[in-house]
Amino acid sequence: MNSRGCNVSDDPQTICRSSTQLSAIDDFLQKIPIDLAIEIFSRLPLKSIARCRCVSKRWASFLRRSDFTELFLTKSLSHPKLLFACRTQRELLFFSSPQLQHPDENLSTITADHQVSFPFESVYDISSPVNGFVCIRDDLMLKDRKTQELVSVICNPSTRQCFPLPKMNIDPLVKKSTPVRSFLGYDPIEKQDKVLAMIKRYDTVVDHQVLTLRGSGNLTWRKAECGIPHFPPNPDSICIGGVLYYARC
Repeated sequence: MNSRGCNVSDDPQTICRSSTQLSAIDDFLQKIPIDLAIEIFSRLPLKSIARCRCVSKRWASFLRRSDFTELFLTKSLSHPKLLFACRTQRELLFFSSPQLQHPDENLSTITADHQVSFPFESVYDISSPVNGFVCIRDDLMLKDRKTQELVSVICNPSTRQCFPLPKMNIDPLVKKSTPVRSFLGYDPIEKQDKVLAMIKRYDTVVDHQVLTLRGSGNLTWRKAECGIPHFPPNPDSICIGGVLYYARC
């Protein structure tokens, strides 16, 4: 089996500009009141936001503000879309289409647009999407690891971003024969996306760990207590009001 890498980038396009151009662009953003700038950018499609993040560090920092992200997500909820994932031998393809709001809408006018393709070959799990993110488990060769192994990867099909999750703190005696089930959720109080991972050995859940997907800084798993032994049979779940729902066995 060929080795593959998982590339992490802020955007699919690289934009090169002179220092004079960057200074002029940054000055333009500084002259606009913050509230007005947030409102203007919130009207752009997500792909345009991803491109704007590549303009300069100032623009990237501005477009990662929590108040902008919250407004953008709120507006996106008024135009919901369906996300489709299709597997081929060497790729995982994502498509999206508008979600019908009324039963009498004409289905023939709805088309699915290709969002992005990721180089995944052996996809084991795909979590239900939350805030545009999906969690995928695949065999990958990462730069800091010597052998190919099963890795959980967070992907955003709209922005084409993809990054592997850090290693979990698993007992070496358990690690070799342990399946892991991962779920995505959103905490509306802290306004943060989170990953819940369940580690299983034989018929018993050994550990529960939670990872907060912060905007910056190191990602670190923390243990979570659960008094009910169980292990979900599949990655299907839904997060409503900060509560994660899934089937258990």
